[in-house]
Amino acid sequence: MEDREWGVTDILLFLGLAVPVFFAGFLGAAALLSASGVQAKGARLLLAQMIGYACTLGPLWLVFRQRLDGNPMDILRMKVSRRDAASAFPAGMLTALGVLVVAAVLRTPQLDTPMEELLADTVSLAAAAILGTTVAPWFEELFFRGLLQPLAVRTIGVVPGIVLAALPFALLHAPQYGWSWRHVLIITIAGACFGWRRHRTGSTGAAWVMHAGYNLLLFTGFIAGKWAGADLTRSI
Repeated sequence: MEDREWGVTDILLFLGLAVPVFFAGFLGAAALLSASGVQAKGARLLLAQMIGYACTLGPLWLVFRQRLDGNPMDILRMKVSRRDAASAFPAGMLTALGVLVVAAVLRTPQLDTPMEELLADTVSLAAAAILGTTVAPWFEELFFRGLLQPLAVRTIGVVPGIVLAALPFALLHAPQYGWSWRHVLIITIAGACFGWRRHRTGSTGAAWVMHAGYNLLLFTGFIAGKWAGADLTRSI
């Protein structure tokens, strides 16, 4: 339960273990996938990234078991009720629509991004759509809204804590958009919306479902745009 409060030391211990474990898993998986003959570069990269994320669950489990004597999935509230999931998914899609409006108001530039090149083939696009609406948002919400946000909220308050957790989430995606400040701002807004859902429901799992709904609408727009010859979501 969340009354088992973790602190900065716990997060630093986790990061100290998780960062090298992630890179070991990522590089090892990338090498194996490359040697296996998989031609889709984007799919190889995404799968290697997910395997790297999965490897960090070991350090997370170790730190929480040793220091908090509990299951991190329970302590970080990764479970979600059917009621919360039913409202979170459409809320994520509405957030994506809102973000598109903000992008239009900010006149966010349409960039030729490395991600577009990686998703040029059908296999990579399918892998991104599947992983981007399931596993990827689960890991991101676990780390940013599950692990970081509650500590930030306890330390500096609800609104600043939610924003503080949303910033590194946005910066994680910034290289995909050439470090465009408009894109970073938009992703920060989306992260804050996920964070607000997490705070209101007390469920990190609800933020995950909301994030999945958000990604699903954006991927749908991206795929529809490719078929139509113009990416409908290229500005975010």
